[in-house]
Amino acid sequence: MNCSNQMIGGVSGLLFLLLFSSNLISQTDSIDFTLCFYFENAIGERDTVNIFVTPFDTDSISPSLGEINLLNVPFDSSFDIRVGKGYSVSDPQIYIGDNIAASVTYRFGCIQYFGSFHFIIHNKYPPTKIYWDTEPWLNPDKFGCWGNPHLFNTRITDLVDDWWWSEWPKSGIETICLRQKGEFEFDPQKVPWRAVNHAAYYVGEVAGSSTEPDTFTVFRMEDGFVGVDGCQEIIDNVDDVSSLREQVNVYPNPVTDRLQLSAVSDGLLVGAQYEIFTAEGKNLLSGTFTGESLEVAALPAGVYFLRLTRFNALVGGTRFIKL
Repeated sequence: MNCSNQMIGGVSGLLFLLLFSSNLISQTDSIDFTLCFYFENAIGERDTVNIFVTPFDTDSISPSLGEINLLNVPFDSSFDIRVGKGYSVSDPQIYIGDNIAASVTYRFGCIQYFGSFHFIIHNKYPPTKIYWDTEPWLNPDKFGCWGNPHLFNTRITDLVDDWWWSEWPKSGIETICLRQKGEFEFDPQKVPWRAVNHAAYYVGEVAGSSTEPDTFTVFRMEDGFVGVDGCQEIIDNVDDVSSLREQVNVYPNPVTDRLQLSAVSDGLLVGAQYEIFTAEGKNLLSGTFTGESLEVAALPAGVYFLRLTRFNALVGGTRFIKL
């Protein structure tokens, strides 16, 4: 099912940054239902994103980190994404697409840690308008692990780790409940391209006119486990996730050779079991933590996820970038 003609139709030449691309979609995969988003720039050009929700029962997916420049793609084209309803640590990477995909926010288990997907959009003619149909979002049961869907935008990407959450007051954050509204307009302020706070937050260059660099903004589909959201609901286990987020920090991030670890309490790290996963959930490194750092120089460049356990109980989990 394609939604491109259901609401406003037509699409534009907005430039999308692709975080994770993938191989072909399995022909044996089934589609449970379809969600659609429509993006429009200030001169009326439009893009359509179709999100096909699928169980991924038999898919074999091998995404790679990369970028696609769609600036010269003809108008009246749409971009397709496949999204799995359920996700656990043993599942494959779940966000894939024909020409655009979304980054996976890696979580450990479905109920407490199911993540999100987002679009990073380059738009030469801001502001960017987004349209969607609220009806499909009114029944949260159909989304499996998705507990509280809302649209989330900020100038700061979450590629590195969760420390950037403390930057909310500085980033002009907004959340819009997908069940309550069907339209959103984002006109970001101009900020320089820079890394702040131990390279944990990356801020984009925002265009003020067509002669300046393309707009760099983030529109994130969020399922929950945040303190404030557009649907004004409290999500189960948010305190547990927050406490885990504070347990262990890693630095430098991005890292080139040795990843340093620090914990809020003495003895939490030494003797803990560690696992390092790729974005698609493949375990590349594991062992027992014996000191203050991990050797990661041999890892290829990309985004990785560190999981720490003691006595089979999760004590920490975070993301890092290997340069």
